[in-house]
Order: sequence, then structure tokens, then C-alpha cells
Amino acid sequence: MLSAYYLFYFFFAEEGREYIGAESYRINPDTILEDLSQGKTDVFTPQEDQSDEKTREYVEWTLADYDLIAQALHELVWEDPLDEWKMSLMSFDWDCEHIDKGPQVADYRYFKVEKLRERKSRFVSELFVNPRKDNVYATMKEHYPRLCCWDVINPKKLGVSAVEALAIAEKNGGAESRAAVGNSCHIYVTLNPANPAYGGWNIRYSYLGTIDQYYIDPKTGEVVAKLEKE
Repeated sequence: MLSAYYLFYFFFAEEGREYIGAESYRINPDTILEDLSQGKTDVFTPQEDQSDEKTREYVEWTLADYDLIAQALHELVWEDPLDEWKMSLMSFDWDCEHIDKGPQVADYRYFKVEKLRERKSRFVSELFVNPRKDNVYATMKEHYPRLCCWDVINPKKLGVSAVEALAIAEKNGGAESRAAVGNSCHIYVTLNPANPAYGGWNIRYSYLGTIDQYYIDPKTGEVVAKLEKE
């Protein structure tokens, strides 16, 4: 049986966080995918800050395209392949107006546990890909000491992809929600096992706040819950 001290420490103690660094780069969405497919590595140009300027109306990228760019970004910035890192979050942003063009922004979170001192640390890499602003962004933090384990996303074992989860939400009322605001909205499709509300797919339609929200089982595609704006 766990001691009262251990239970208190586990549930109420917090991991310390040390900010290791952040890097922002400009990309050329028109050429980066072809360049990466040819093995080119000079596809990221350093910039001091993330750009707020939108350079194009939309891109037509697949989930795999975003994955490829995020992996290349991580390896460039941290000089460490993602092979030994584990994913704990993936999130994609669709424009309602261009929903058929695919996601326009992607956000990933990976982590790796290493013992560099007397206790283990959790290193967390967050990767943002925003082709409409010609921008990618990477951050790294160290959580020390690591106090608990994080849930892991294995994309190869998902029964339902982000695109498929969105299609399910669309069939269950999402399309009507978009139409009600003239497609002047965004859709956020997120898989975050650590989310205390629901660890599966969360599809949120947003226009001046949340319009509708769907919880979808990532294995079966079942709509677990639909939360409507009151």
C-alpha cells in the first residue's frame, strides 16, 4: 500500500520546468515538400520572431505532409531524430471556409525521458507548423524531476485519423454548425490523452467562442459526446 506521504507527493507536487530554448524559421510552402522529398535540409531560414502576416489563403497539405515537416524541424533544431521520442499531443486547425483543403496549422508535442542527474527528467519538444504564415516554430523544456508518466499516442495504432474524426463530426451536426455562421469559423481537431475532460479526439467548432464540440473515440469512431453551445 502506498504511504500517505507518497500519495500526497504524487498528486500535489509539481515538476519543475526549465525553458531550454525556442527557434523560429521561415519556410517556403510552395517548395518545402518537394525539397524534403529530395533529401534537402536547407529548407528552414532562421527568423527572430514568428510572423503574424498571412501570406496565402490556404494550402492543400495532408497530415503526412505536416508530420514530415515537423520531424525535419525537430531534427534540425535539436539535432536529435524523433525515433526515440514519444508523441503526447497532436492538433490541427481547419478553416471552415476551406474545410475541403485540409488542415492549415499543425501542433505536435513529443517527449523523452532521460536520467542526467540523480533523478530522471522529461524533455518536451513542441513543434508548430503554420504554412499560411510561412512559419515553423520549435520549443524545448525540461521537466525535472519527472514525477509521473505521460500517456503516449501511437499514430500507427489509431483507428481514426484527424481527417476521419472531423468527417464524423461533420456528419453529426458539424456541417450545420458551420453553415449557421456562414463558415466564418475555425475547427480545432486535437488528440491529447492527458486532457481531463476526454483523452480521445476533441473536435471543436469555434466562432466567437465554441459553437459545438465533439468527443470521438480514436479507435472506433464512436461519438462519445456532443457538447452544444447554450
